[in-house]
Amino acid sequence: MKIEIELSEPGSLRKQVIERKKEFQNADLKVVGRMNDGDMKFIKQATGRNGFIKGIDLSYASGIYAIDRNSFEEGGVLNSAKLNSSVKQLGWGAFCMCDKLTSISLTSDIEAIENFSFNGCSALPYITLPKNLKKLGSQTFGGCTKLEEFKIQASNKFFSTDNGVIFSKDFSKLIKYPAGKKDKTYVFPEKVKTIGDYAFFMCDNLKNIVLPEGITSINEFAFGSCTTLQTIELPSTLKEIKANAFNKCESLHALTLSGIEPPVFTPDEFEMQHLNVYVPLMAIETYRQTDGWKNLKNLFGK
Repeated sequence: MKIEIELSEPGSLRKQVIERKKEFQNADLKVVGRMNDGDMKFIKQATGRNGFIKGIDLSYASGIYAIDRNSFEEGGVLNSAKLNSSVKQLGWGAFCMCDKLTSISLTSDIEAIENFSFNGCSALPYITLPKNLKKLGSQTFGGCTKLEEFKIQASNKFFSTDNGVIFSKDFSKLIKYPAGKKDKTYVFPEKVKTIGDYAFFMCDNLKNIVLPEGITSINEFAFGSCTTLQTIELPSTLKEIKANAFNKCESLHALTLSGIEPPVFTPDEFEMQHLNVYVPLMAIETYRQTDGWKNLKNLFGK
């Protein structure tokens, strides 16, 4: 059930809802009129761990230009949200740990979604990104383990999607693979040069990754916590593997590299402990004398 409140003045939402609190038990709230920060603070309380409003519709509200840092953090009963067209930004952790959130409607005017905005939204199955989006934090969707698909309009100037995966507009960078996608194998598009920070973080369904020649860099935690990833061969074009790129890949016991020239590599303790690394036989001594690689215990020529 959706109940509409037309604000008599900014800041009056709490009073108007509390007067009708029994009606709002497990209901959706639709706000019409001009809001202020006090109204937003009340909505956070009313949708929090001990809250009583399960859905919010702000599409007919005004006066709110950003969903501020941690605005709906740990929204314990919040399962749906619609934002109004005046919102331009989702702040750091805006909907962080809203673990019952299954639907979010973002207006086309949002230009920035900061880190951790949807971190831990473990029930969210898909999301359509705003048409005017310019900035997307690398850790925005960490822990969204049911998220199977990203969508964005083709007219967006900064991002593209293909098969539910987010890329830079020209496909040179893979930005985010949805952690809930059920495919066991992922074959990269040929245009990709860079794998972004946290791009495959917690993608527990993936077992095999196929990288094309042309990949030059794998960024921090790119494959972090991909616990079922078993095979990956790194192309000869690879120039850099940043710290923790394969952190906690518990099923990945071997890396195979094709390049004669060792990529820049900063292995973390976990990677040094468990990985067998295979490099071209003619380059094995070069790898053994190169910073990062020379610290590995299990470095072999093939």
